[in-house]
Amino acid sequence: MSRKETLKKRYWVYRELGYDSKTASALSHRSLDVSGLTISKRTGKLTRNQTTKTYITKTMREWENKDAINNYVGRIETIKNDTVYTRHGMLTHDKRYKGENGKIISIIKNENKLSRNQAFYFFYVMTQSGMSYEETKRELLSSKDFEEYDKRKKSKK
Repeated sequence: MSRKETLKKRYWVYRELGYDSKTASALSHRSLDVSGLTISKRTGKLTRNQTTKTYITKTMREWENKDAINNYVGRIETIKNDTVYTRHGMLTHDKRYKGENGKIISIIKNENKLSRNQAFYFFYVMTQSGMSYEETKRELLSSKDFEEYDKRKKSKK
């Protein structure tokens, strides 16, 4: 696939996701795997088929999850700890925050295919260090020490 064709596919993916033409053009130079998508020879736009629809839906869901996690982390940074727990304990055990915190941990767990313990540790590192979701993901998922929190892998040894 030529570079020009790849840029065109990326551009139309970003347009489908709701970006304006200027932003979509700028973002099209960033890495985005569009190898499974096709462009119509007649219109020059993305072909509307099940593959395109699935790809757009998956990409949209991933971006919504990243935004939800980063927004939640930004919001909890302003909360004062008015409990006997540590800051992380307040977020995970206090009934005011436990439910929403559980949803965020569930998103982290499912999106990255982690165990429950790994997802909690991921959340702990993210909230304590002040790193964004992407920074934490890059840092932890590349670390071999992070695997010690996965009981499934320990039992296989």
